[in-house]
Amino acid sequence: MLIVFESIDAETMAVLRAPMRAPGGVAFQPVDMQTALDGVGAFRLTASLILTPEADSTEAADWLWERVEEAAPLVLKVGAQRARVGAPDALAWLIDKARSEG
Repeated sequence: MLIVFESIDAETMAVLRAPMRAPGGVAFQPVDMQTALDGVGAFRLTASLILTPEADSTEAADWLWERVEEAAPLVLKVGAQRARVGAPDALAWLIDKARSEG
């Protein structure tokens, strides 16, 4: 599934683009970066999030949230669902929804 992080700062973008070890069954790979149109110094990052059938959405969300929580709340698009996310449980819900639709 694709996750689009809208209007994030340069520091958050650097964290997301840096190599990082993911939990078992989870792969995260940034695939596109653009300057956001709505803010100076803001960026839009599109990333691929892949979870095996055995991977836990909550564990994946908690792992990803540790990297972005200082920038919260964030506007994200996970799969087809766009939402303002302010907590890891909301991100887990979006991931579960995208998994069930995919």
